[in-house]
Amino acid sequence: MMENKTPGPWKGLAPIPPEGGATDVEEEIKNIVRASPPREVPRSLKPPTSSDSLLTEHARMMDTLLRLKELLGRTLAELDEINEIRRRMKGRIE
Repeated sequence: MMENKTPGPWKGLAPIPPEGGATDVEEEIKNIVRASPPREVPRSLKPPTSSDSLLTEHARMMDTLLRLKELLGRTLAELDEINEIRRRMKGRIE
């Protein structure tokens, strides 16, 4: 079995994708970010002052955050399932 070289608490939880490849989660995150309309950068560094533009920007950011939260929840549930299967398999091997 290939060991995951990812640092942190995720070490050993999932195989590393093939060189240059991306996982389904990475692709889904990229799709979510791409689906969010780009923010227009004002000429000055001051943030927009119109309450409508602030509300629109806030709504867009909240929508993106909620979609990422949903994706994270699904990913964590899948990791729980994988860890449960690994624990059962480890018990059978020993």
